[in-house]
Formats: sequence, C-alpha cells, structure tokens
Amino acid sequence: MQLLRLEDSTATMKHERFEIEPRPAAVGGGWRLRLIGRDLETGGEIELGGGVFPVEPGEDERDAYADAMQTGQEWLDDDVTDSQSMSDNGVV
Repeated sequence: MQLLRLEDSTATMKHERFEIEPRPAAVGGGWRLRLIGRDLETGGEIELGGGVFPVEPGEDERDAYADAMQTGQEWLDDDVTDSQSMSDNGVV
C-alpha cells in the first residue's frame, strides 16, 4: 500500500531528490519515502510529500524498498517532464 501526499501546488518548487528511510518494526517496518524539493523563491529546501511502503505479506524488505525507489524516481522524472514541457511552451 502506498500513501503519497503531495502539496497542492508545486509551481514554485523544483523536485530535487528523495530519501528512503527504514521504518521501525514497531510501526510495521518497511520504508518511508521523503520527497525533497527546493523553493525557487527562497532557495530553501522543503519536504513536498512522501509515502510509507510497508512489507506486504509474501514480500520481503527488498520488494518494499524497490516500490519506494520506483515511486521516488517517477516523481523526479515527472518534474523533468514538466520542466521540459513548460520550456517547450515558452514558460521559464
């Protein structure tokens, strides 16, 4: 199960990187994904969202980690696509 929460507007934000951290067994184990961006107005780093990737029955830690990694990479790729699309349309 993936829970992904993104802020409503990231127009002045740049997707910069993501982090995957282990979650304690006491809260279900698995991994926590943090989506990190940069506020283009202030230059400050900000957490834009994230998700929780528990280990599902029949999976192991590597499966949950791979899901978190794929989601983080898709998020980064989405920003590159959005930036390219805006540039192609004359938006800077």
